[in-house]
Amino acid sequence: AGRQHRILAAVLNQMAEKGNFSSVLLLDAQGWRIAASGGTQDPERLGATASMLLLMADRIASSGSPAPLSLMLYDTTNTTTLCRIFQVDSHRMTLTVVASGADLTPAAIDPALIKLNAVLLTKDAAAAP
Repeated sequence: AGRQHRILAAVLNQMAEKGNFSSVLLLDAQGWRIAASGGTQDPERLGATASMLLLMADRIASSGSPAPLSLMLYDTTNTTTLCRIFQVDSHRMTLTVVASGADLTPAAIDPALIKLNAVLLTKDAAAAP
């Protein structure tokens, strides 16, 4: 489990560097932190924001609208928070990034999901009896 966590942290650190993100946070559906990039600031607040966005996505989907895959917040400090909802097997997760400016698109971090999915599937396989 320690090895898998180090791999996840390395992937998130690489994302932070390549995407110029100040924070990258991976959470499970209950809002528990799985991994974060080394520079992630205030992970508890960021996790609470991601959980709130996940609840909002659930409410949108339950009203008969298409289920959102990502939600974004842009605040008064010129900071954008992007929360991407995805699934690994039957486990729903969120990948949240924070960047200065408003240049992020809703699908900006989708390419990283392939690598995260592979690492997380390996983690699940390693945890299986």
